[in-house]
Amino acid sequence: MLMLGCLTGYGQHIITGPYEEDNTPYFVRVRVNYIDADSNNPWWGNYDLSIESGVVLRLLNDAFNQHNIFFLPAGGAPCDNIPPYSTFAKDDLPDEFDIITDREDIQSPEEITNALNIYVLSDSPGGYNGDANTAPSNFVWVKGKENETLVTRSQPFLVHEVGHALGLYHTHAGTDGLQGECNENAPGTNIAPGCTSSLSYCCGDYVEETPVFTYTSSTITSNALCQDPNNPMDDIFVRNYMSYVEPRYCQNEFVPQQVYRMKAHLREYHTMAEAGDPIIKNMQYPQTHFPGGTLSFTDSGPIIVESGTLTLTTPLTMLPNASIRVKSGGVLDIRSVITSACPSGLWEGIIVENGGQVFLRGQGLIEHAVCGVKVLGGGDTRVWGGSLLNNETGLLAISEAGTTDGPDGQVFYGNFIIDKNYRGSIAGPKLIELKNTVNFDIAYSDFMDNRPDCNAPEGCPSSRAVGIEAEDSGFASRSNYFYQLAIGIKGNDLFNYYGGARVYNCTFEDNILGAEFTHSTWVSVRENTFSLENTGSLFSLPGSAPVVGIKFIGGMPGMFQVSENEFIYLAGNENTPFLGTWCESTMEALANGINYNLYSGVQIGNYAAGNNGNSNNGLVYRCNNHNYVPPGVTGNFPEDIIDYFIEEGATIRIQQSGDGLTDEGDPLPTGIIFTTAQKSIVNENESEPIGFYFDENFFEQEPSPDSEGIERIGVSEVDPSEYCVAEECKDPPCDEPSEPIGALKEKFEDQQLRRDELKDSLLLVSGQEKERMEQAAKWARQAKYKTAGQILRQYALDTVGIQKDSIYRWLDAAATFGSRYLLARSQFFSGDIEGFTATWDTLPVQVDLLPGQAEEYKALSELFSLLVKHEASAIPLEALSDSTIMELLPFTQYCNEAGHLAANLLRRNGINTSVDCTGQANTNLQAASRPSREQAKEKKQAVELRIFPNPARELLT
Repeated sequence: MLMLGCLTGYGQHIITGPYEEDNTPYFVRVRVNYIDADSNNPWWGNYDLSIESGVVLRLLNDAFNQHNIFFLPAGGAPCDNIPPYSTFAKDDLPDEFDIITDREDIQSPEEITNALNIYVLSDSPGGYNGDANTAPSNFVWVKGKENETLVTRSQPFLVHEVGHALGLYHTHAGTDGLQGECNENAPGTNIAPGCTSSLSYCCGDYVEETPVFTYTSSTITSNALCQDPNNPMDDIFVRNYMSYVEPRYCQNEFVPQQVYRMKAHLREYHTMAEAGDPIIKNMQYPQTHFPGGTLSFTDSGPIIVESGTLTLTTPLTMLPNASIRVKSGGVLDIRSVITSACPSGLWEGIIVENGGQVFLRGQGLIEHAVCGVKVLGGGDTRVWGGSLLNNETGLLAISEAGTTDGPDGQVFYGNFIIDKNYRGSIAGPKLIELKNTVNFDIAYSDFMDNRPDCNAPEGCPSSRAVGIEAEDSGFASRSNYFYQLAIGIKGNDLFNYYGGARVYNCTFEDNILGAEFTHSTWVSVRENTFSLENTGSLFSLPGSAPVVGIKFIGGMPGMFQVSENEFIYLAGNENTPFLGTWCESTMEALANGINYNLYSGVQIGNYAAGNNGNSNNGLVYRCNNHNYVPPGVTGNFPEDIIDYFIEEGATIRIQQSGDGLTDEGDPLPTGIIFTTAQKSIVNENESEPIGFYFDENFFEQEPSPDSEGIERIGVSEVDPSEYCVAEECKDPPCDEPSEPIGALKEKFEDQQLRRDELKDSLLLVSGQEKERMEQAAKWARQAKYKTAGQILRQYALDTVGIQKDSIYRWLDAAATFGSRYLLARSQFFSGDIEGFTATWDTLPVQVDLLPGQAEEYKALSELFSLLVKHEASAIPLEALSDSTIMELLPFTQYCNEAGHLAANLLRRNGINTSVDCTGQANTNLQAASRPSREQAKEKKQAVELRIFPNPARELLT
């Protein structure tokens, strides 16, 4: 006879819903017992019971682990994948053996009470059966098999019975008077005593999420596709583990309230307020509550720090999937080692809730965890000299998007390391990960992947560790060391809500990519060293893939600054090119600058792809030194060195000049010192030559004759202190001093007034005077844009405490395509659809769009139209629908902002795609006016020696 699993008795209905949400892990010990009434030829004679027992454990964990319920072997081997098992044949059993009443005759009291006992009676064909006796229970029995092969112990049937043992009833409970329970659908049904909520929580299966069962039979017959044509709306019954369903393989889910009901029994059933029966408590690995509980320093289960300070000075070993949870008011002070109890597995890690705090000090070490420390919004973590070793994620700080109650954190002198003992299941472990955090401070710490080589199938770049990955976050990285990583720092920011990113005084050594920022506005990278010596041979990069110091990708109209960094190729290797900076489709930013940097032996100092500027705004290179060789540096450096490479179809700001104007009102030189390479500048975009201003008094500042795609504009009547050196600077080159925010605002208003006056005056003049005033208006406009960029950068980098509308005001006041786009993008992704619509729809009216910008506006409009329904429904960006994902994919074939934004969103949804701009014509080039011949002052190069200042920092003899 075929039976589908049952309960002999339902026990007391003590725990009723609604059930509280519970993400706490629970750990149940398991023991398997095989029973046969025949001693001469027991049914298991043809089986390897160690394998069969392992299948039982794996089946349960596959079904329950996703709900944070874990099944581990009972006894002294919690790290094994095989639970302890016993066999009992006829000679071992009392006469007329009954599992319910006679278990104590074959097992010790400890074996009966300290585990969920699973009894397997036989695998005889002709149907299967099982029972959990009561709900909840500490044992179940199963027997039989279906179709000669599908034995009960390896099928959803066993999950069904264990569901009973943890307190669940059938989804059809109460129907037609089954088990004597009320039918929630029957008119006039009395609510059970003490029931103050939905009737579904007080009778039937005690779960409101499972519909009232209206079938005429308790067994549901499904087709091969797990569909019930007669009742298509009741798919939940076909899929639910607690239904009677044929075929059984259709069952694969519990609904959330079923999970929370099981956890309520695991958590509460043994208390005096509930059943007062410890059977559920006894079969679990203990969950220690501090204060009050006693920690186990060998094979510890979950630990919850409720309040007070728990100081760990003794090594602590944690079971697989066990965690330490620090609740509000609790403090965990780690001064010793916390590691995994199992030599080949991981424990879950430390979870810091809102109001909790964790300190990792000195000799403190957290290793072999899924996430070493996870800090939730409102939690606080301090790493002061401690280490996080071989964790899949070292430290994760995360809060809900849009909230200001983010996690607090500080990392000083921390060690984040991956070595040859890493046992994580993921490639590319993350040493620190930030999501929706504000001003997270990381300083004087080491981020290293010390594995000697890299042979992962997916290739080295994806398998090696990432140092700091920040998404929608503001952070500072100060004086840190990054070594042999896939990416030292990776920033990805669609919003301007959490402040900017500051990276300074850090050392990046032998990384595939030093720092990468995608859609990351307000970034400052200053006074760092990016060096390469052994990466080429260590990482075995495919083909001639380059190693890159800093990379910026996608629209960044909110300004980035790269200044006073060193890029050093310590051992030349033509097979592994080293690029200093790479800028790809960063758009027409207000103040994107790569200034005052030093380059040595770098094959391409600065690389540009896609749209990075037009005639008015965009990327500017100033005061960089490409002739700097530190003492003692040797190597076979590549002969074909290019200081600046703008690939075909790419743009930077057409006018490359210094800040400010000469006394005659002309632009100042850039102040760039070139190498002795044959091609200082290569601009493959032949239709848009760059107007390059240089001080013709210094031969090092004049681009080589073989440079391509530039208009040379020499300036002679100028002192270097006007374009590269601040007066108070004693050791040039130096960065420009910051001005107070109030002074910058006054300057902006003055510049706006000056430009308006010039525009009005143009109506009254003609001829050469009009040309002169048109040029002056152009310089005034560029000066205004630069000042607006400085204002916005100070707002974002100094603090996020400034009112957000202040940042929005200056994005609007700047009145460029890039600034208005950033304003609209911020409004859109923060959910202000009405504000976005007002900004975006009026952009073409308020800003004079160049031809390329008009195309870019059109593409972005199509993308926003695709996303607007999704964003209006407040669905996380990491949970786009399949249909939306498919519609996003075509955008990535274009090297423009729409393509990069689509690729960014796809990466958030686990689809690793990118926009390849290399060698691709940009689909939205900006029209730009070439410098006029009258502006270009073609003069012979002067050869006079000028002693001060000395921008090259060279010794003069």
